[in-house]
Amino acid sequence: MSDTLQSVQQALRILDTLQSRSELGVTDVARELGCAMSTAHRLISTLAEAGYVQRATTGKKYRLGPAMLGANDAAAIEHCIEKAQPHMESLRDSSGETVQLAVLHKASIRFVAGVESRNIMRVTSRVGMLMPAHATASGKLLLSLKDDAEVAQLYPDGLPLPLTPAGATSMEGVVSEVRRARVQGFGQSLNEVETGVAALAVAVNRPKGRVLCALTVSGPSARFELDGPAGTSRRDWLLEELRTQAGRIAANLTF
Repeated sequence: MSDTLQSVQQALRILDTLQSRSELGVTDVARELGCAMSTAHRLISTLAEAGYVQRATTGKKYRLGPAMLGANDAAAIEHCIEKAQPHMESLRDSSGETVQLAVLHKASIRFVAGVESRNIMRVTSRVGMLMPAHATASGKLLLSLKDDAEVAQLYPDGLPLPLTPAGATSMEGVVSEVRRARVQGFGQSLNEVETGVAALAVAVNRPKGRVLCALTVSGPSARFELDGPAGTSRRDWLLEELRTQAGRIAANLTF
């Protein structure tokens, strides 16, 4: 077997392994392939240059890169939309608010599914629309899966003008909000997309653990500030409802 063909087969084995394991380090690759550390590093570096893998948030391991995620994620998102519908409706009915699924697209998020609140005062469905990720609850949550440097790289020309007076005006402000979402495990937007509108978002995971999209609930900010059941704040209650339904959606996904 030629050295070139052997290298191709080894690279394919790395990509195949990353389909079932969210991250691999150089040591993991060497162990998996039974090769020298130098060979594992060369293979990973080559795959990274081509965009097939990228550094994980830790910086010491690698995950599938953008060149590998397109078609696979598209099918997974369609599958998720189908499985999520009854759980989104359940969340809409229990919360009285609009519920949507969103995916990250460069520095924006796209809403891919939604069910509207039945209240007269409500957030309308934004399905199909692109919104600036740094201003939205779902965008902050999905950006938090990247490290600070990766987030900054999404804005080579600086931030767009804020949509409202409450919107971020500096990269420092964006990074701070993304870090908050990373620590808290959820995204939150208050008056940043539209004055008087609030939203919360949590992750929906694929079976192997990688985040696929964000489940978000949005409505008039005044309703988010009301008391919830059993003396809790309504925001905290909505967050728990979001997490419950996101977990149920994830449990129904097969890939």
